[in-house]
Amino acid sequence: MTRILTSLLLFTFSHISLLAVQTTKADSLYSLQEYQEAGRAYEDQLAEGIHAETFFNLGNCYYYMDDTPRAILNYMKALKMEPGHTEAQENLQLCLEKAGITTSEGEEMFYTTMTKSLLRSKNANEWGTLGIGAFAMFVIFITLYLLLRRPLYKKVTFFIAIISLLGTIAFNIFAFINKQRFTEVEHVVSLSPAPVYETASTTGEVLIEVPAGSILKLNDAYDNQWVNITLTDGREGWCERQKVGLVSLEEIAQ
Repeated sequence: MTRILTSLLLFTFSHISLLAVQTTKADSLYSLQEYQEAGRAYEDQLAEGIHAETFFNLGNCYYYMDDTPRAILNYMKALKMEPGHTEAQENLQLCLEKAGITTSEGEEMFYTTMTKSLLRSKNANEWGTLGIGAFAMFVIFITLYLLLRRPLYKKVTFFIAIISLLGTIAFNIFAFINKQRFTEVEHVVSLSPAPVYETASTTGEVLIEVPAGSILKLNDAYDNQWVNITLTDGREGWCERQKVGLVSLEEIAQ
């Protein structure tokens, strides 16, 4: 029994040591601006265990290698695992702007654009923290409302309590929406300009060719050759599997 425990401990420590060496090697290469070699080291690290920070670092390597689509893919994977990763959100937006990619087509009403900008101004964790703060204010001011006697003070504290309660609801909704964007919806990222077909065949009608770096919703149907996606205008189509990277927890874990 003692020998078995000793063997398990040695295996565990060797595994941790190997991962630490890979991390140090990858970070060192990155600091030396050897981005191609650093990228390989981060990929080796992912073979030992997946982590949001590793995907983020790998995305940075691809960004500096001017491979924007794969940078977008890895930032998306980082956010899939950790929706509150602020730097990944910022770098993803930077890459999308660099590639001239928009996540929706057509003109939007000004209030739709404003709402999206507001939602993306903070990550899910930050909205959640604001929700907690707003709820704390609600508790404080509703307590003051119950304790105070003067009508004017009661009106003011009641008004602030109601505003705080509405803020609590709004901030938690924003946190939920931001988290859902990355965790509950599967996506694909086109790694090169990719034609989207009406059917799962290259002989089918081409609906559109999406530019490299496009982020599209992934539907349930996909295999080693084809993926079924939803375009930003709501149409469904098929894309060759080799032309896209999947942002799916199931795929990431493999």
